[in-house]
Amino acid sequence: MKDASGKIIEVNKTEGILVGGPAPFSPVQKNAAGAVTDVVVKKVVKKAIWVQNAAFWYIPFLILAFILCVIFLRSVTVKARGFKGQFEILSMKNRALVHSWNCTITYITSFGSFSGYAAAFPLMIKVIYGNFDGAPDPLAYAFYGPLIGGLIRAVTGPIFDKVGGSIGMFWTTLGQILACLVLIFGGYLTPTGVNQFQGFFFIMLFMFFMTGTNNAATFRQYPIIFAYSPAKGAQMLGWTGAWAAFGPFIFAFFIGLAIEKTGSAIPFFIGAAVFYAYSFILNWYYYTRKSGERFDFGNSGGTWWDKLSDSEKEKMKQIDLHA
Repeated sequence: MKDASGKIIEVNKTEGILVGGPAPFSPVQKNAAGAVTDVVVKKVVKKAIWVQNAAFWYIPFLILAFILCVIFLRSVTVKARGFKGQFEILSMKNRALVHSWNCTITYITSFGSFSGYAAAFPLMIKVIYGNFDGAPDPLAYAFYGPLIGGLIRAVTGPIFDKVGGSIGMFWTTLGQILACLVLIFGGYLTPTGVNQFQGFFFIMLFMFFMTGTNNAATFRQYPIIFAYSPAKGAQMLGWTGAWAAFGPFIFAFFIGLAIEKTGSAIPFFIGAAVFYAYSFILNWYYYTRKSGERFDFGNSGGTWWDKLSDSEKEKMKQIDLHA
């Protein structure tokens, strides 16, 4: 209780809170004027943090990179195919549409998941573990996932040049399914105490590790799938990247929706596991098994394109040129 001047003149005992000294409860100390002297009220100032604005620092570097590309990028020998040519990856010729669909699904599985979890990770920490005593600070942990995923993406790229992109996608997609199942059945999405946060944290780091590695494998795989046309291989990386860029919005939205409607993120991760299983089947059937339509076993094992005769290669190139 405060007087007209704002000084504390009385403190009422509240159950569970001791004031005025150690247990048992003892009266607070007052000075001769009647003002309480051993209770301090601190004013906590909360300020909004606009985390999304952090990406703006990329803008000047992107502008500089664009200018440098316009000036110096002169070695591209692919024939220009106009605006209409940008949609040739959706053509039925050379079964481009089938493989465009497959690549889109597998890239959402890899980079879409990586960027999606990067956006949703602090949200999950706050909502799932934020109500416990000693709750973790989301901003203190959120950067570890993208850091690990980004680093492993750079490190594993050369590895998949040797063993094949489809092989990497095969195992990393299995890893993502495993991470979903452990989160679901391990109780980490419906914790009973903050002590479960450590397990949740390391499982999510494993998920980031898998998605980052998976992303590295796709950059090897897609140009191999469209080996008859370097232009289409490049188009595919741009096309799939555009769809996967929705990952942060989609993942954060549906994780939040699952928590709001059901009280936990379990429905989202069930859906993610099913989607990853579909992606796994597509990759295995078309690109990983020995009789796969466009298999890729790396520089050592060879690819579907290496096995074609010169006449077969030329036929596919001619079909592509007249698409």
